[in-house]
Amino acid sequence: MKDNLERGSRIVFWLKVNFVLLLLLSIVVAIFINLFGIKENIDPDSLMALDILGLSLIMSFICIVFSLLITLIISFIYWIKWLYRAIENVNDFSKTIFSPLLSVLLSLIPVFGSIFHFFILKDLVRKTELWLHKQKIKVVKIKHVLMNSWFILMILNVVLDQFLEMEVFRSVLGLTTLALYIAILSKYIQYESKLSKASREDEIRKQVEAVLEEREKEAQVNE
Repeated sequence: MKDNLERGSRIVFWLKVNFVLLLLLSIVVAIFINLFGIKENIDPDSLMALDILGLSLIMSFICIVFSLLITLIISFIYWIKWLYRAIENVNDFSKTIFSPLLSVLLSLIPVFGSIFHFFILKDLVRKTELWLHKQKIKVVKIKHVLMNSWFILMILNVVLDQFLEMEVFRSVLGLTTLALYIAILSKYIQYESKLSKASREDEIRKQVEAVLEEREKEAQVNE
């Protein structure tokens, strides 16, 4: 079993950064939209101050979008590597519904990829929990309501994006969906920590057994 903790920790970190940037972006856009609404009813003496505020918001918007593009690329790369390795590790002791490569490819399909990813991640969680239970390793299980809530919100995001024009509601829905996904990944990384520890202990045990067996053979030869 290959170590996947570092990748998992990094993807969670960068997803949190994305969450903060998206939140800031939503706030800036909301303020900018409201600024145009009050500009028509304000006295001329205050227009300059509003223009300065508007320019500041535009600069903030550009900086946030640029930063978000960078963090999205970084998190996307780590996410692909993490998902591939996570599926690969689970296949060492169980059989997932899709291979590591196919799991990544299906998750990347536009629109429908999110649905595939839900079932891939759910299968990943279930197989890992079963193995940890067999090994009598205690972990805080990922609740089904958390997984199902994330899936429902994810579907709502896809559907409402086509029909709903309420930007504020869509932003809140998108941020909530991302927050749930981060929570799920954070909990699964705790699983991976247990898997990694159990794997190292198993390797040490095998090495010790191999050494003891070698010494036993040497003792038999000397006799």
